[in-house]
Amino acid sequence: MALEDHFTRTAGQDAIAAMSRSAEASMAIVARANAERAGLAWTMFEALKKQVTKFEDQLADGEETAAWLANFGADVTLVITEIAYRHPHLIILKGEDQHGRRQELLQHVAQVSLLLVAVPTKSNQKARRIGFRAEANDKER
Repeated sequence: MALEDHFTRTAGQDAIAAMSRSAEASMAIVARANAERAGLAWTMFEALKKQVTKFEDQLADGEETAAWLANFGADVTLVITEIAYRHPHLIILKGEDQHGRRQELLQHVAQVSLLLVAVPTKSNQKARRIGFRAEANDKER
């Protein structure tokens, strides 16, 4: 009788342990999915940072990065000075247009599409590189 009790308890303990592992795995999947949904802006920000950095590494000394934006009824060249994000879905591009006016473009992550172009700097100006603002955004997360 004692031997049967041992096997019954062991089988029951195994079943409980298996259910516990299954619940933990399910919770991990849900947590990962929630983090991914909440991190869409951060993920896009990191991808932009990587691609822009690669692009800027190829620029000449007298060039800086601009983006051509053609979905505003007219072509706009935005010389980007900063890229930031706001959770969960907003990418922010800051810079100047071709007339020197400050611009700030707010885009949903699903709409971000940039044509990066090398443009000459204005005379007597040092070429600027894009700044990436993640630290302040992470506090808002």
